[in-house]
Amino acid sequence: MIAECVVLATWSIPIGYYYYKYLNKKYTKVNLDEYTLLAGYNAHGKITIDMRSTPHLLITGLSGQGKSRCIKAMLLNLQDKADIVLCNAFAEDYVKVKARKIYGENNILNFISLLLENIKKREKPLYIVIEELGTIKNKSLIAKIQELLCIARHYNIYIIGVIQIATKEELKFKSYFNARLTFRQLDDSAYRVVLGAGVEENLGKREFVLVSDDKYVGRTYYIS
Repeated sequence: MIAECVVLATWSIPIGYYYYKYLNKKYTKVNLDEYTLLAGYNAHGKITIDMRSTPHLLITGLSGQGKSRCIKAMLLNLQDKADIVLCNAFAEDYVKVKARKIYGENNILNFISLLLENIKKREKPLYIVIEELGTIKNKSLIAKIQELLCIARHYNIYIIGVIQIATKEELKFKSYFNARLTFRQLDDSAYRVVLGAGVEENLGKREFVLVSDDKYVGRTYYIS
C-alpha cells in the first residue's frame, strides 16, 4: 500500500503542475542565434524555426488568437542580433521591440523598391514583418513583395508575412514561405489552404500548428 501511495502522489502533483506551466509559460529571453526564431513551446520544450533551412515564415489565424504575441516574442529574442522592419503593424502590439515602422502601401512599396534597387548581402539579418499581407491591393507592391521573396534569403533578408483568414484568394504568396504557422482558423478547409493538410488538434487560444522542417503543435509564450 505504501508503494502504491507513492506512485499516486508522483502522478497527481506533477501532472497538474506541468500542465499549468505548459499553458502559462511567460516569455524570457532564450539564447538563440540570429537565424533561429522562437515560436513558442510545448511539453517537450521550446519550438524554434531555422530561417536558413526554411526561409520566410507565414503566420495565419483569426483575430485575438496569438499572432502578435508570437511575433513579438520572436522579435524581442532577436534584439541587437538583427535589423527589424515592421510594415503596417499596430505600435501597441510591439511595445519594447526596436524596429523601423512603415505604414501605408505606397510607403512600403517605396521601401521595398529601394531595397531591391540597392540589394546586397547584409552583415546582420534583416527581418521584414508585413501585416495583413493578404489584403494588399496595390499590384505594384504585390509584384515587388514576390520579387523580394524569390531572392531575399541570398542577401540575408527574411520575410514574416501575417494573414488572418486563410483563403486561396488571400494566400497569393503561400508558395514562397517555407515555414507556415497557423493559429485557430474558421474551419478545416482553411488549415488545408495554409498547411496543405488538415489539423487534428482542436486549437485553443494561443495554440498553433507549425510546419517547417517537421510538424509541431505548441503554444505562444505569455507576454505583456
